[in-house]
Amino acid sequence: MIGSIFQLHVTSCPKNFTPYDERMLRWLALVLLGLLLNGAGLSLLAWAAHQKFSAGGEWFWSGTLAIALCNAGICCLVGSQKSESRT
Repeated sequence: MIGSIFQLHVTSCPKNFTPYDERMLRWLALVLLGLLLNGAGLSLLAWAAHQKFSAGGEWFWSGTLAIALCNAGICCLVGSQKSESRT
């Protein structure tokens, strides 16, 4: 009896039904990737700045990678908005 309560019966659903449009999934993937890259870049940038000013440690390559990650994140965010505005 309980099994029949939780069964989902959808009779009017078309055969080629997709719950999300491909553009929406692409937008979501680019936004999430952009936010992750931007956050990782800013965190690494803070660590590189701490290394530079605390003990004069190795900071140059980590700072360079941080700037590249931040730029990649911003490019993903801008690219997601650009693909959305074309429709």
